This record gives sequence, C-alpha cells and structure tokens, in this order.
Amino acid sequence: MSAQHRPWRQSYEAGVPGDVEVPDRSFDALFAEAAAAAPSQPALSFVNRVFSYAELDSLIARVAAALQRDGIGPGERVWIDLPPCAHWWMAVLGTLRAGGVPVLAPEPGAPSPAGVAGVLGPLRASIVARGRAPGVAAAEGVVVAVDPGSVLPRSLRVARAVGRRFGWVAPDRSDGQAGGVAWDVWLGRGSEPRPATRPTTSPALCLTAGAPRPVPAVTFTHRHLVAGATQLRAWLPDAVPAADTWLVLAPLAGGLGAVAALGAAALLQARVVVVPRATFENVRDVVRYLRPAYVVSTGDTVAALTQDPRLAQSDMRGVRVWLTGDPLDPEVASAFHDATGLAPCTGLGGPEVAGLVLCHPANAPVRQGCLGLPLPSVDIRICGGRAPTPAAGPGAARADAAGGGSGRLEVAGPNVAADGWLPMGADVAVDADGFVCLASV
Repeated sequence: MSAQHRPWRQSYEAGVPGDVEVPDRSFDALFAEAAAAAPSQPALSFVNRVFSYAELDSLIARVAAALQRDGIGPGERVWIDLPPCAHWWMAVLGTLRAGGVPVLAPEPGAPSPAGVAGVLGPLRASIVARGRAPGVAAAEGVVVAVDPGSVLPRSLRVARAVGRRFGWVAPDRSDGQAGGVAWDVWLGRGSEPRPATRPTTSPALCLTAGAPRPVPAVTFTHRHLVAGATQLRAWLPDAVPAADTWLVLAPLAGGLGAVAALGAAALLQARVVVVPRATFENVRDVVRYLRPAYVVSTGDTVAALTQDPRLAQSDMRGVRVWLTGDPLDPEVASAFHDATGLAPCTGLGGPEVAGLVLCHPANAPVRQGCLGLPLPSVDIRICGGRAPTPAAGPGAARADAAGGGSGRLEVAGPNVAADGWLPMGADVAVDADGFVCLASV
C-alpha cells in the first residue's frame, strides 16, 4: 500500500516508526534475552516480592523442567489456573519454554466448575495448576494441583491480609483444606528443561471464555505474541529502557493485552508490577509509591475508577500512558481525562492478526467514539456495506483521506500474508487524519 493510502501515519507521535521488524524468536525468548542483557534489573513485582530478570528466567526454566518431568511435551495444552500473581506469569512463560501451549481464561483464579469442565473437555488440557477445585478430576492427562495459598507471602499473617485486600481466600496452611502441593515443592530442586525448539508459527497461547463453544478458544502463535509486543514497544517512543515501571491490573492479568504489555516490558528490560484487584485504594497506593510510567487495564477498570470521587484528588503524576485493550465509552474517557489529566489509549484488539491492531496515541485529544490509529506495520481498509466481504474480494476500497467513507473494517498486519486481509467485524469510519472511529452504516 502506498504512503498516500496511510493517512494515519501523519498523526503518529514523533519517533513512532511506520513499520517494525518482528524478531524471529519465541515469546519466552524475549525474557531470556532480557535476563542476559540486564540480569539484576527488577522484572516482576508482587506484593512485597521483587524478582530480577535473572531470577525470573531461572524460575521460568524450573517451571518448564517441572512440566516436562510431569509429562508435558511439545504442543501439549496446559490450563493455567492460579490467582493473578507473579507465579501465574511464571507458569505461563514456563509452559512456553517447555514447548507447551498455555490455556488462559479472561479471569484467572476464579472459574466456575462448569467453566473448568467446559474448557478441559474440548481442549484436552493436560495439566491444572491450582488447588483441588471442582471439575478438575475429570481432566484428561496429568493433573498437578498447586496450593494457591503457597504463592502468597510466607508469613500467614501477611498472607491473610493480602488475601483480604485482593479478594482471595488465604487458607490456613495448617488445616490441610486447600489441597494441592506447595509451589516450591512442585518445582523441586530444579533442573534445566530439555530444549523445545519450534517454529514461531507454532501455537503459543489459547484464550477461552471458559465455557463450551463451537470454537472453544482462539489460538495465537509465537509470532502473534512477539509482533504484539514489538508493535506496542514501538508505539511508546518515550519509554526509557531499564528504567520505567509498568502496572498491570487484573482482570487484564489473564488477557492478551497484558501478555503484549509483558513482552513489550521485556524488550525494554522494564519492571512489571502485578496488582490482582483493581480497587481504587490498590491503584492509588501503587501509583503513589512506585510511580509507574505505563498502566495497562480493561475499560471496565477505568469506568469503575472514574466513578470514585476520590480519583480527582489522587496524584497520577508520573503516569505517561494509560492503555486499555478495549474501547471506552466517550463520556467515561472524558470524565477520566478531567479527573486525572490522562487520555486513555483505548484500542481494538484483533485475535486473527495480533494482540493489538488500533491504539489511541497518548498525545492526541480525546475523540468521541475513536478507536485510535493503526499500529506500526498494520494496514487497514474499509469495505462498503454490512455484508461480509471476501478477504480480497472485488469492490474493496481502501479508506484514505480523500475517499474516507464508512463500512466494515479489514486489517492486514505482520502476521498476515502480503496479499491477505482479515475482516475485523467492526463498522467504522476513517477521518482525514487517519483515526478510526465507530460508525453506524
């Protein structure tokens, strides 16, 4: 596509490239490379525990070795069901390093029995990393039950306080009711995992809603995840390598946007702080004491925070970008901006293409119904009418500053063949500046 058909690039922040080169490597390799480049740099924080990139990489390797010891081989699906905490990330990345495919639900740590059974049946997941929750007994393959209480701080008093604040049940580990093996016991003394070589086009992640469906999950490849991380990194030209802090708020801790953010942070050797319950008090305290430069949340979290009258008196200085992986109601976006001075970078994800397709730039004013600009290396076009249009069918018209118009959005990106286009299922319009906005057509 020629430059004249990319009007959105004129609205890019200074320093954002038009295209990015996606590294040809697995997603978990980003963290091994960060550990080699900045071993002592803080990588992951949870409550009062900070893991350096070297520690994180070592624990990822130990998880991978434990999974392989329990029979997990290349391509095996692994249902990850721990509370949203640092150990959840280690389980996901360790599964990738073992060659497995993590299966994630939108809200980890709280599936219903029907949801567990519904996912394990169609997906034939091989492992469950959680206490003995109802429904897991029917799982095929190996079942490893990890006591969720064992990922909390070692002090029982502190664990109970953390459990109350984050809405978890922090069991008394002496009563034996939680079930499962302690995390450290499961990992054992640790050993190096067997190399799990696989192409970057191999499956790397399954996202599911946790209930039986005709299509129980969407599968992403390593290239999808690495591309999303690379594009998000390029979208933030002011990010400071080995210096900035990212704050990831649940329930996004189980979503693709958080995975892309974690990968982008690894490319920057940045610190990620995991807060599993996005109450106003939790967000205020982390922002006050750790001064994160980037915050990643859902749109629902922004809406809930906006309803708290204390938000206007909170100190959000230091936060440069607030990312949401879904569009915000225009009134919510304006109210959040009025209270904090931050324009949320709302976006639109595309499971068939990459973690993120469109994102609102941080330096642009809030636009009513705006989904943002295509990220680097993403091209878009608009096909008129509501009827589904073949990917490269006749009558497809690129949306540009001259033509504009509205219709069905189609996308091509770094994970799609040069002559391939994928429908996104959204009715939109593109303005003269290249911003994609919701439309009724």
